[in-house]
Amino acid sequence: MKTVLKTSLSTEEQSLVQMAEDVTGRAHVPFTMVQVGSAVLTEGGVYEGCNVESMISGLGICAERNAINHAVLHEGPNLKIEAISVAWNRREIIRPCGACLQYLTEFSNNDVKIIMAQQNEPTVIVGYLRKMLPYGYEL
Repeated sequence: MKTVLKTSLSTEEQSLVQMAEDVTGRAHVPFTMVQVGSAVLTEGGVYEGCNVESMISGLGICAERNAINHAVLHEGPNLKIEAISVAWNRREIIRPCGACLQYLTEFSNNDVKIIMAQQNEPTVIVGYLRKMLPYGYEL
């Protein structure tokens, strides 16, 4: 993974990060107050998601999977993810969890670029799915 300035990203990638940062405020987080936003770029468009907590452990959903589900709703199950951004309202960079990385594997046919940001900070970390989850389950 590599730390870079947001301004060194392509215009499309900067927009993806901004969308993830913008959607953090929509998160439903009454327990942890940790707001996470995500934006996923597919061949057909860009879709946002935020984390949603539940008082029942395990019932909530991560922002990344929520964004992917939003994409599936609009494009159907054969969509192909090209990149994803994730941002949050805390002091360090957030990384997708293993479940989200596996979910990304199931909706991509390439090495998805993962852009990780702290809300309103000038730098991001850029990683790639195959490096972050080298042995994901595949059909």
